[in-house]
Amino acid sequence: MANKVENSESRAFWSLASNLGGYSLAIILGIVVARSIGPAGKGLISYAGLFFALLTTFGDGIRNAILSECGKNGRPIATAYATSLRILGYMMIPCVCLLLGVAMYVPAYRILAYVALALPFAIYAQIAIAVFMYENRIRTMIVQGAISSYGVPVVTIPAVLIWHCGVDVVLLIWALSSVAAAIYSLISLGSLVPRFDLRGDIATLRALWAYSIKATASSIADFLNLRIDVFIVGLVLDARMLGVYTLGIASGEMMWQISRPIVWTLIGKISTLAPEQSIALAAKIGRNVLYLQMMIGTALFVFSPWLIHQIYGQAYDQAGTVIRILIPGLILYASHGVFAYFLAIKRGRPLAMLSIQIVSITLCAAISLATLQRFGIYGAAAATTITYSFVAITRIWLFLSDTGLPAVSVLMLNSEDILRYRKYLQRALDLPRSFLGRRQLEEVL
Repeated sequence: MANKVENSESRAFWSLASNLGGYSLAIILGIVVARSIGPAGKGLISYAGLFFALLTTFGDGIRNAILSECGKNGRPIATAYATSLRILGYMMIPCVCLLLGVAMYVPAYRILAYVALALPFAIYAQIAIAVFMYENRIRTMIVQGAISSYGVPVVTIPAVLIWHCGVDVVLLIWALSSVAAAIYSLISLGSLVPRFDLRGDIATLRALWAYSIKATASSIADFLNLRIDVFIVGLVLDARMLGVYTLGIASGEMMWQISRPIVWTLIGKISTLAPEQSIALAAKIGRNVLYLQMMIGTALFVFSPWLIHQIYGQAYDQAGTVIRILIPGLILYASHGVFAYFLAIKRGRPLAMLSIQIVSITLCAAISLATLQRFGIYGAAAATTITYSFVAITRIWLFLSDTGLPAVSVLMLNSEDILRYRKYLQRALDLPRSFLGRRQLEEVL
């Protein structure tokens, strides 16, 4: 038993370390590419990544479908894997042909050729992840992810800095990392499943297809809710302005990286606790994340223009203003996720969450189109912060209406929260026990 615990803790540690290392390298890579290639080149690379991320949402759907069918319905993992490969073939052949056709006949979208190269291999890797997760092959998943998160920066940074390679080489390295991850996945599956056996069955095909479509629709709505503005900026403005805008978006959203681990650690308990306890936990997470993001957002509002100029150079100075416009929406949007999870999972209202997203997507697109010509990327940033705020406020209101809690429970820290932070501050600064008082300290501990 002790060995299992240690093994689990070891895997968790290496997973966390891998994610942090990969994220740090991604930041360094982004700085190097932005400064070396310039805003226009960065805009093209960002647009390729945008289309890729949208299309790979279908891979997320297949992965979740495999885990659901095998975990809940008891289907053999080999049958689910074989059937998913058939679905992969049905979807990818026309999709890749379409992407290549657009890349060949529309010069402005030649970047889609690299998306076409990477896409089928990336989705196959997602299918393989489902098998690895089912078989608890955590270390294999870490290595698979590291091929892209570590391999791309390690190859791209010297290619850009030493050999002064351009957009096409950067995108080719990125696409080939998906090929490498797929090859590694195929080899690593080993005896887990018959790798070249495509004999699925009709019942599994129908089940996987139905689940994948539903999951993909929800994922696409989530994705467009966050990125419809970037699509429109890419369509209306030039590649340079797209590069500046995507830098502002990515830099602003980095503030979420601090609160997300907190939410991910606690949010799973909401589905298992008693109703009253899950309501209290959701409110607690929501208000604490709100205030954490407010502190981070305030600092970012003050320093973001200076930081952008120092790190990325004068060519990206407008991104600092973009971040400032985005901050109110980013703060609110970070705090609403726990309420959406509660309503969708605990209350069984996923359609309500999807409806809000659809309204938000439509609203963001309309405001962006109406303001881009006059205000440029600042209009798109305003549209984004308005719609982020709309989604967050609507979901908070639905949560309060559903639970009957007062608004103060999700908008204001209570005495328990304040005492907890004072305890953390005492530990951090090594203050004497009298800072809290003996009785208050005993209540906290």
